[in-house]
Amino acid sequence: GQMDALTSLFMNLGPEKFSGTQADKKLHAGDYIGAATELLTFDNVRKDGKLVPLDGLTKRRRVEAEMFAGAYKNHLPPDRPKTK
Repeated sequence: GQMDALTSLFMNLGPEKFSGTQADKKLHAGDYIGAATELLTFDNVRKDGKLVPLDGLTKRRRVEAEMFAGAYKNHLPPDRPKTK
């Protein structure tokens, strides 16, 4: 599920935008639930010069995060985590 989720994310986002993110760092540190949680934050679009969550992307990222987390999907937060 992890490979499928990351493939879906990379097809939409591009791997270069993932590199160096908190999700990338957590993935490489072996914090898979943390990485799955961070996937939920990739739901922004630029609108009027600001990044705002887009409902369709929020739903898509939830599916990808749950796919990534697999049997541990119940450990994901119910809402989108706050970005820093």
